[in-house]
Amino acid sequence: MRSAWAVLAKDVRGEYRTRYAINSLFLFALVTLTALSFSTGGSGLTPLLAAVFYWIILFFSVFSSLAQTFVKETETKTELFLKLTAPDDAVFFGKWAFNLILVVLLNLLLTPLFVI
Repeated sequence: MRSAWAVLAKDVRGEYRTRYAINSLFLFALVTLTALSFSTGGSGLTPLLAAVFYWIILFFSVFSSLAQTFVKETETKTELFLKLTAPDDAVFFGKWAFNLILVVLLNLLLTPLFVI
């Protein structure tokens, strides 16, 4: 459990320094929301169609930044060090928790913008 917390803390600190995943995640969501807003032409959406649009924005935004947490390890050449110092399940759960935090932050930002 300590190793998973260490991986999560490492990812949070790294993201706080670079803000790469957060910026790309929120910018992609904002651009997709704007494009869907313009494509509907201001017409009233049924609740079902609005829910579909919301999930499309969320799905593609999350998957645009999901792999970034693992790609970052490859780019900084720390993947071998991470494999040697932490068990596989700790790496998985640490990365999972970091991505879960990103998704929650995205939902907190995207929901009010989507309603507006």
